Amino acid sequence: EVRNALPTGETEFLRPMPGRARMYPETDLPLLKISRERENNIKKDLPKLRNEIRDELKKRGLSDELVGLVLEGNLDEFEILMKVYDKDSNLVAKMVTLWRQEVASKEKKSFEEIKDILTENTLEEILEAVKFGGIEKDDVKRVMTEVVSGKKIEDVLKVEKVSHDALEEEIAKIVKEKPGLRPNAYMGLVMAKFKGKIDAKKAMEILERITG
Repeated sequence: EVRNALPTGETEFLRPMPGRARMYPETDLPLLKISRERENNIKKDLPKLRNEIRDELKKRGLSDELVGLVLEGNLDEFEILMKVYDKDSNLVAKMVTLWRQEVASKEKKSFEEIKDILTENTLEEILEAVKFGGIEKDDVKRVMTEVVSGKKIEDVLKVEKVSHDALEEEIAKIVKEKPGLRPNAYMGLVMAKFKGKIDAKKAMEILERITG
């Protein structure tokens, strides 16, 4: 039993010690019944464990390296940008992690400085340009670099694409002037010539047809 100490040094009875029957659940209170529906709704609002998030990112096709980088404080931004362009999770992951780091190194700036320039809104604009055909995915890193170098995003995204016929004519000219090179060497010359104004995939198709 539980006893109370008195000023006289004596004690008096307070209450009996609770036994096993009184401990969890509390026998003095009615049972609280929780429906399966409410339980499921509560589970939906619970934050995901880190390993669960990691598994989901892997299912989206990200490498272990990109998963680790995204989880290092870039997850919220990654998820927001995936709502803008959900066709290529690797592209989005590289934009918020690796490519920012590479541009920071090239421009001799800190990663935080780069994030202040290549903000979430700026990356959204770039992805929207990819989504609606303004630029190709191969142009993204170049656009990011030019924005950091001081150019306005509006100006960088105004890239006039070279027509198919003009591209084919120029590739044929390059192959004729420099015969015997490997396809990758030709592609390097073509990309340097047009600097983001062409679709690299189309250029390679034309090149393979001309040199094949």
